[in-house]
Amino acid sequence: MSDLAKDLFDRKDYMGSLELMTKHHASTSDRQVRHALKLNMAKCFYQLRRPDLAEGLVKKLDLGASDPLVQVDLALYVNSQGRHEEAFKRLEPLPLDIPAVRFNLGWHLLHQGQFLEGFDLMNSGREINVFGSLHFHPTLDRRKVRRPTKSDRVAVVMEGGHGDCMIFARWLPLLERECASLVAYCPKSMVDLLRGMGHDARPESQLSSGDFDVAVPSMGIPSIMRLRSPVEGVDRLDYIQINIEDPTFQVGNRLNVGVKVLGNPEFEHEQFRQVPAEVFESLLSLGDLYDFQLESQVVRGARWIGNRINSWVDTYCMVRRMDMIVSSCTSVAHLAAGMGVRVAVLTPMVPYFVWCGLPWYGDNVLELRQRTDGTWGDVVEELRNRVGRCQVP
Repeated sequence: MSDLAKDLFDRKDYMGSLELMTKHHASTSDRQVRHALKLNMAKCFYQLRRPDLAEGLVKKLDLGASDPLVQVDLALYVNSQGRHEEAFKRLEPLPLDIPAVRFNLGWHLLHQGQFLEGFDLMNSGREINVFGSLHFHPTLDRRKVRRPTKSDRVAVVMEGGHGDCMIFARWLPLLERECASLVAYCPKSMVDLLRGMGHDARPESQLSSGDFDVAVPSMGIPSIMRLRSPVEGVDRLDYIQINIEDPTFQVGNRLNVGVKVLGNPEFEHEQFRQVPAEVFESLLSLGDLYDFQLESQVVRGARWIGNRINSWVDTYCMVRRMDMIVSSCTSVAHLAAGMGVRVAVLTPMVPYFVWCGLPWYGDNVLELRQRTDGTWGDVVEELRNRVGRCQVP
């Protein structure tokens, strides 16, 4: 991949990168260069939501079977088309000393219900910067990462995106019982929410000056604490509770449904979890919709409330007033799920690990899985039926 093509790829201009590499491929006779270009072109096809083309391109290459990393990519392309068992079988014989192999096998073990074993392997993703975010804290002494004891002062590094912070906050009370003191270092925007939940939370920028004996990366808690399920050690499934409300935010007398269409655009596979706004707009006849999108209104006919949101505490107050939240896999979905609010989460064929089948939340959460890659039409009818059956408390 040329520097320009790589730059376009890194900026998520996958079509521009693909066009540049296609031209380069047509202009060179160097077999090795053409081979490398095809592998990178396949990556573009995958990111453009054409894993079938990516799979076909890689399978035509002579060296695919002899390169483990090529096999990892091929398994990804197969998996994203819903052929999970076939993808797993491609990964199984690959060398386990390769972090990408261990990480991808971990996802499949979670999908098969092997929680701890899956997390032990997924933690290998830290070595290639695709899991957690300890790599953003170069000053952290890795020797301090271990299971705490009763006498330890613990720093929990809240990793990943905002949704990940909410997911793994479920285990903060468990860790607090296992140590002398605990501070959760998190994105500045999450501090007030975690403090409202009763935790000592501080901006992650203060981690380097923190005084602690043990550092616990939040997304590594299952492995460090040897947990066998997503709910082991969790005091209550509606663990996100703060004592606050916004009396100025009023809702109607119909079914009040909060909707969140788009997640973090920086998420590596954001394009796969995007759900067309029309899917949410199909709910307009069933109740009043409230659009939680921060930047601007996305769902036509909904009441846009993103302009009222200045913090996660604001978001909490508004979610609390909803009868139901409907969202793709976003931080708002995880917030609502952890609050105990009814939520319907629309997930792609290859979902985030939380939606791999093991129950992370209570029966307030309904997951609706995409059945055909690239389309959500088969989910709409089921979504409307589920929302229509909701009764206003």
